[in-house]
Amino acid sequence: MTRKICLVGGGTGGHLVPNFAMYKALVERENNPYFYTPNNEFDKRFCSSKGVHARTLKFGKLASGGVFSVITKVLFSVIEVGIHFLLERPYRVVGTGGYGSFPMYLWAVVLRIPLFIVEPNQVCGKVNRWFAPYARKVFTISDNVGGLENQHNLFISGNPLPYEMIADRYSKPVLLTFGASQGASVINEFMANWLGQLKEPLPFEVIWITGSKEFAKYSAMHVSDGIEILGFHEDMEQLYRKASLIICRAGAGTISELKVFRVPAILVPYPHHADRQQYLNSEELVKAKACLLVEESRFKFDEIEKTVSHLLNSPETLFKMQDNFPMSPDPVEIRRLVADIILQN
Repeated sequence: MTRKICLVGGGTGGHLVPNFAMYKALVERENNPYFYTPNNEFDKRFCSSKGVHARTLKFGKLASGGVFSVITKVLFSVIEVGIHFLLERPYRVVGTGGYGSFPMYLWAVVLRIPLFIVEPNQVCGKVNRWFAPYARKVFTISDNVGGLENQHNLFISGNPLPYEMIADRYSKPVLLTFGASQGASVINEFMANWLGQLKEPLPFEVIWITGSKEFAKYSAMHVSDGIEILGFHEDMEQLYRKASLIICRAGAGTISELKVFRVPAILVPYPHHADRQQYLNSEELVKAKACLLVEESRFKFDEIEKTVSHLLNSPETLFKMQDNFPMSPDPVEIRRLVADIILQN
């Protein structure tokens, strides 16, 4: 007998990727999971590319706009989700947070549908923090997640990811760069400046993901062979397996993926979070000397270009950084463990 399980949270890969991991593990156990996401193109494209069943809220960013706009969107979404949950009565609600999770979390509590929360960050997000006391379990990456200090329902599982264990690496050096789900201007500007000045082909491949918002700005650049400019890539696992070095932000999902695939990175944390969550996410890998951290304010062309060229021309340095990664549990085991706990509690 299949059971409907509602997976909520969206807007970024950090919310959607753990949900997709749960989706895979729950389908294996003959359940009927589905996504319930905010109304935005990124979420729709993600769900379509993965072939998952998804239901979409009428609105996108619930917390954006003026006070009247926010209140209207939240109230409408609460009514919308309430009708759906009363009719469908999902067996479980599993969420990764974000304001788009609020209506589903609320109705899970009101209707006493078992609620499970996945918090992949080192600092708990607001909506996850608000509803953590009502959850059967809160799955975390460590026992000292900020904002969850007094919770007694924590389960340290690691971040569920939809990948398999890594295989042998490509022998040719490859630089992979990307920002967050929507891109990062500081990384894109560096890449455009660097590749625009090249007079000779690079001795390594480059895969540059601009993010959908800035793809049109850079897609027409004339670049040499071995350089690929993309707005989005549906199979990040393939790129992680191929990459020798990555330049990226330090979101919780990205950090978890770096650990699984053991790829050295130059981390450029997003500087405008009040809780500095991306700096905290980075600490373990930077202290282990598996990754480098560069403040956005210090992300200067000459220094970064020299660092990237040095690393990609020094395979022994990259191998040493790779060896410095902490041991990461098998992602298959993590998602199956979390799925079992969700179904048994």
